[in-house]
Amino acid sequence: MKKCSTLLQTLAVILSLLIPSTNGQRFNVINLARDTDRWERVKVELMKEFDLEKIHRMEGVHGKSLTSQERHENASLGARLFCTEGTIGCYMSHRKFWEQVVEGDEPYQIVFEDDVVLTDDFQEQVKARIEELKGAVGAENWDVLMLGALGCVNPNPRKYGSYVIPAFVSGGCRKPRKITENIHIPMRPFGTHAYILSKRGAKKLLDRSWRATYHVDCVIWGMRDLDLYIAHPLLVYQDSSPSTVGAITSGPETWIPSSIQMDDYTKMRLEWVWNEAVIRIPAINLIITQGRYLLIGIFGSIFGAFRHKKAPKFLPKFLSMYFIFIVSFNRIINRPRGR
Repeated sequence: MKKCSTLLQTLAVILSLLIPSTNGQRFNVINLARDTDRWERVKVELMKEFDLEKIHRMEGVHGKSLTSQERHENASLGARLFCTEGTIGCYMSHRKFWEQVVEGDEPYQIVFEDDVVLTDDFQEQVKARIEELKGAVGAENWDVLMLGALGCVNPNPRKYGSYVIPAFVSGGCRKPRKITENIHIPMRPFGTHAYILSKRGAKKLLDRSWRATYHVDCVIWGMRDLDLYIAHPLLVYQDSSPSTVGAITSGPETWIPSSIQMDDYTKMRLEWVWNEAVIRIPAINLIITQGRYLLIGIFGSIFGAFRHKKAPKFLPKFLSMYFIFIVSFNRIINRPRGR
């Protein structure tokens, strides 16, 4: 009887290693201490798939609470001058997760931001995608598997649309490639609302991009030596609430209806695009969002057309210089930096 019990236990261990499972996984959620409503909302969403004890709340870093010394120690000079406090806090929040992955016993961990919406049968789909990726590239030969994303992530490049603009501006593009039926390498992803990070990937991020330099997704997903893959179709989307960690949550940007969707594949909303902070002008503490960048270009062109007799010559020069400035600023500031 004892031998039979030992044999059964041995078989159970072998099966647990062979059968893909996320049963032992914790599902980490980045959430600011003050955002209790968002925590309750995301718990309801995640409990459709997971037991409550598997949902691990990771307290996000509130950028406005950082001291001058803390900002100096954790962010580059460019970030301290030109990024919002929320952008730096968001970066540091994700860095806490990377450190947890390195220190933990699991070969990989999953993280969500607190505005996620899961697709049906999420757990089963994730198990399948993980095994699919391991089978295609090897169990230890990947760094990141994105479950949700924005940007140039559609497997069909013809459907990138206006995403090619931020992709070009930010740089760090990859050659898109199909790996399996449900896994591919995206050209230029954005967004950090849902991803799986391996221990090897976490070590890379901490080694090469420990210090906050710009928006965390612009920096880390632009690292070409990061072995990054994405699930197709996407398994996680964002809800209609703007990020309270790194975006603008007050002012004219909030007037845009959250129901306006720009892309069916990523389900990205116009409100999100418009209110994402691009640069903070330090002298006057003015935050320029993507929407305000666009308006500056439009009104600058109109002003030039009315004020200058040589408008046909002025406008191309103005728009060219404006675009060169945006590209140069982004390419310089969002480079990864270690300690």
